Amino acid sequence: MLHRSKVGNYPSEQMVTLDQIQELLDRGKENESDKREQISADAYIVLDSLLLPMDTAVADLKEVNISEENGRFFANGRSIAVKGLPDGVVRVTAGSAKTFIGVGEKNSQGELKAKRTLESLQPQ
Repeated sequence: MLHRSKVGNYPSEQMVTLDQIQELLDRGKENESDKREQISADAYIVLDSLLLPMDTAVADLKEVNISEENGRFFANGRSIAVKGLPDGVVRVTAGSAKTFIGVGEKNSQGELKAKRTLESLQPQ
């Protein structure tokens, strides 16, 4: 039997078993009645609360924060000039809220180039 006490930045206190997730969904289904849509939505709200922020997987990378406008360019694959850009892969955030938008690295011209971006941030 294997018991994980920690995986990267994910401590065991935050881990949830598949059985626990299934129990939450089953509870939502058991309570379905006239308020079916509301109860189902409540079950998914609980499940959503178990999710960690997307950038926890890359929390150990150096952060580069760019403007929201440059964030849109970055998300669309455009290279961005950034002063003091470190070498290697970086976690990229945008705006004063420091919204995680992807990971990037310095290209041969010394600009920030996207490696992976969040699709939801792509321009409409």
